[in-house]
Amino acid sequence: MEVKDTRRFTGTDGWGYFQFDAERKPAAQFPKTATCYACHATNGAVEHTFVQFYPTLTGIAATHKTLKTGGSGLK
Repeated sequence: MEVKDTRRFTGTDGWGYFQFDAERKPAAQFPKTATCYACHATNGAVEHTFVQFYPTLTGIAATHKTLKTGGSGLK
């Protein structure tokens, strides 16, 4: 799970990543050195999110001019 909270998560553009336990409840936060931080920052089409895999979201992001070019899966 990915959460943006600029007051809570410093040094990661305000993003925190969490894993779920066996009962699907949020458990521990991944350390800032986890690869998910770098991957999302590099390849997310809008901020740290992978909207490029969802045509409706890609269209909305393009309309609002928030779609980042480059990165994985982007044209």
